[in-house]
Amino acid sequence: MELFQILHKDIPEKKKIFALFRKQEQQDISKYILKMIKHVKKETNEIRLLNMFCIELYDILYYHLMFGNIRIIKKLLRLIEALALPMSYTDNIKRGETLKKTCKIKIK
Repeated sequence: MELFQILHKDIPEKKKIFALFRKQEQQDISKYILKMIKHVKKETNEIRLLNMFCIELYDILYYHLMFGNIRIIKKLLRLIEALALPMSYTDNIKRGETLKKTCKIKIK
């Protein structure tokens, strides 16, 4: 139940995400994505919920990233990919380190 509340509250609809790009074609949404990840991290301390959040977020963005409809800085994209891996691929220590790196990113 808690997972669904987090996903529905923190992951906006696809229309809202892509409305950001239509305003300015070359707009980079890295700040917006980073802000969402930091907000979810602050609200939940469970790594599993954060993992599910990153998986859903990456699934929403994947198609549009591949076809160049949206732009995200490569450094942030690689960290989101690492956080979106299944729990059996990486341990909690490595996932915690990746999360710390993600939260330390400064985007101009």
